[in-house]
Amino acid sequence: ISGAQIYAILAKNNLVRRPEFGGHGGAIAYHTAAEVLAAADQGISNGTPEYIIFHGVGGDWLVFPLPEFTQLLDGLEARRGSLWIADTISVHKYETERSKAQVKFKQDGADQIRVLLTADVNLALYDQPLTLITKVPADWKKCQVVQGASKVTVSVENGEARYDALPGATMIMLTPVR
Repeated sequence: ISGAQIYAILAKNNLVRRPEFGGHGGAIAYHTAAEVLAAADQGISNGTPEYIIFHGVGGDWLVFPLPEFTQLLDGLEARRGSLWIADTISVHKYETERSKAQVKFKQDGADQIRVLLTADVNLALYDQPLTLITKVPADWKKCQVVQGASKVTVSVENGEARYDALPGATMIMLTPVR
């Protein structure tokens, strides 16, 4: 069957296609922590997903040496603030929601911003929080973000609040924390 037919079948059955295996993967393409971290740094720089598949660490088939794996984990930890480590389905959900998302803003004076995040997807299946960045008044140093039962306080940097929210009909409220 054609590629278009495959994607139609996947969409009809709410399935996703695994990324093509282009040589990525633990011991097949990468033999050192430095090589894997270079791929992570490339993904960070480009803003694109990268994936690594391990078939064995320390003693299994296609071995990636345990000391290198430990170095890799340390390197990923050092990059924690710039990485999102997730599975293929979560990445698919995020990218699909983001591509179909719409955001509407309404500022109610200097002390409240309302945001409505929607996405033209089946919300029962696509439930991955999206990261939003909202410009807030210059005097806000922190703000409280409330969406339904979820409540979080975030720092404001350069006049922007960064937070995660779920698409849907629930309004997101931002208010300053003083």
